[in-house]
Amino acid sequence: MPKSSNADFAEFASRALDAYQRDLRTEPGPHRHPWQPLEDELVADFLADLMHHCARNGIEFDEALDDARRVYINERADEGAYNLGSTVQLKGPAAQEAEAAGLPTRGVITGLLIAHDGSPDYYLRCPGEPRNHRFSAADLQPAPAFQAVTTHRGVVADPLAAERALVEATARIGTADGRDAPARYDDIEDHHTLLGSLSSWSGLSLERLSEILQPKFAAATRQLEAVAGRWEDGPPGVRPAGEPPGPAGLATQSFPARASEVSSTRADPGRDPSHQANDLTQYPRVAR
Repeated sequence: MPKSSNADFAEFASRALDAYQRDLRTEPGPHRHPWQPLEDELVADFLADLMHHCARNGIEFDEALDDARRVYINERADEGAYNLGSTVQLKGPAAQEAEAAGLPTRGVITGLLIAHDGSPDYYLRCPGEPRNHRFSAADLQPAPAFQAVTTHRGVVADPLAAERALVEATARIGTADGRDAPARYDDIEDHHTLLGSLSSWSGLSLERLSEILQPKFAAATRQLEAVAGRWEDGPPGVRPAGEPPGPAGLATQSFPARASEVSSTRADPGRDPSHQANDLTQYPRVAR
């Protein structure tokens, strides 16, 4: 038996609505009309009666509706909808706004929201950003797949995993530097490999990508140093004036020094303008 298409599924629903409509014509209830109802009213009546059916038979209507929405999104994947984990890039005004702010335009789908009209909005996470951003399907298009990267700790197959591995490697380098100890060669090599791969995929320069990631680098380094108990001599990683950097410092000297200047002006389309000012506070503005 050939697999049914989405057009077939729509036809199945049309037949069910036709049969339901015929019943309405012959036995109109107190809120029914004997004439053909408008399409949206017909669907609303059908759903209302399904709710009665579920209540009578112990079926959780809301759970069934949530399941139906998820199935609908998955079935539309072949028509241009995006699944979780898909790599996409911004287009149109959304892309222009990100590029003007020096922010990445490529990312990974991390969630979805179904609007009342059935159209999906997507949550997108881009490298370096601390939160998801919501975009409509019209703002997105498929992006090239992220090429898997082989590191000393395993293979990294997606950009968000590559970012996590890069942050962890950089934190280990920074912790060693704070102890005036040499960093592991594996971490230095992984740092350069992952940073280069993310830069190539995202389209951002090595310097700009490092700048955007600097707050995450600093936070992860502080956390690792706290675990190691390296706070007794003041701020970790600070060298006496004039002392040359060690091997770990050389590995990280491409990092921008002025991470406090990193900020974002990305705005989510369709959001209330009164909320945009709050979005500006989401990006850490402190450096080690």
